[in-house]
Amino acid sequence: MSYLTNNPTLADSIESLHSVAANFGKVFYLPVLDPHNVQDDFIEFFDDLDDYNVESLNEQYAGFQEIADSYEKCSRNDRRDFFCEFISELHQKCEFPMLVEVRLCQTILSVTLDKNQEPVGFGGAWNSYHSNWILVENWEQAIEKGITLGKQNLLEHHKLKTA
Repeated sequence: MSYLTNNPTLADSIESLHSVAANFGKVFYLPVLDPHNVQDDFIEFFDDLDDYNVESLNEQYAGFQEIADSYEKCSRNDRRDFFCEFISELHQKCEFPMLVEVRLCQTILSVTLDKNQEPVGFGGAWNSYHSNWILVENWEQAIEKGITLGKQNLLEHHKLKTA
């Protein structure tokens, strides 16, 4: 039997995540990041950060705003040294082992709400999405946060459609 078959609660949670127009992209398991051999994907994560994600990550990891500002001021030649220091700091200070990209669909054509006005489904296309980065303890927490972000995203789109 498959892992999901043996874990129906997890399978249901993942289905709930997808039903609110959310899925996962890149995942970094922070304890195994090598400060002396930085993955290109991790550098791309930093290069692609927008203000929303910097603010959100700063709420989850105090001082992230200053780290992001330092990265922006860093010359291309000094970026490898920056990452060496940053990853070493994560190893010493970050309480979370996982950095997860939650992708939220942005091409929302319709939103299905339940009797409590909570989103339970959507109609749309995944040709456009916004990445939201979260720090989490485990997959269950990642899914829970992803569902929350997905619901917020759908409610915002629903309000725009009905306004």
